[in-house]
Amino acid sequence: MEQWLQQFYSALPTGPLYYLAIWLIAFLESFLVIGIIVPGSVLIVFSGFLAANGKGDIAILITLAAFGAFVGDFLSYWIGARNGGRLVRHRWVNNYQHSLRRSFSLLREHGAKTIFFGRFLGPLRPFVPFAAGCAHMRLDDFLRYALVSAVLWGFAYPGLGYAVGTSWQRVQVWSGRLGLIVGVGLILCLAGIAIQRWARKEAPPSDKTSSRDDDQD
Repeated sequence: MEQWLQQFYSALPTGPLYYLAIWLIAFLESFLVIGIIVPGSVLIVFSGFLAANGKGDIAILITLAAFGAFVGDFLSYWIGARNGGRLVRHRWVNNYQHSLRRSFSLLREHGAKTIFFGRFLGPLRPFVPFAAGCAHMRLDDFLRYALVSAVLWGFAYPGLGYAVGTSWQRVQVWSGRLGLIVGVGLILCLAGIAIQRWARKEAPPSDKTSSRDDDQD
């Protein structure tokens, strides 16, 4: 391990306080506006790297990262549902109108699936759950997608740091690749949804519809 990492390693808290910090990072990374400031994904990957070098238990880290991300999403959704109309005009949120408008646009186009996609769309991550609350998305739909995305994120990011934990340089390289892989996957998924919608619009009337028309004639 590099010297600066050894110094940083020794300065970290231990026990429950360390695990609380991991949870808090994952929570803040998902929370409205604050998630733009907190580099949660990088820090969570780094926690996996530290676990590979003896700092913390990887299973506990994965669980706390997923739980923190889910709670951050849910609280952002709840705030949007309760006070979204007023907060949209608040200067803290108003400074990020582009991200918020993009979040609303994705919700209109793709519905609840946007909650899953938004987890992996860096600048939109802290805004999509809030926008879903403002749009009064059904709670059960939100919870389903938020839970799946949080578990996947909580497993993938610390897991990546743990898997290539022999060198921080390797972790940095693979962090970029993971983001690229996820981004490409999301683009392909969205493209598939768009193609399906186009195909439904272009599809000819069914035989049953034609038969009913013939009978009426």
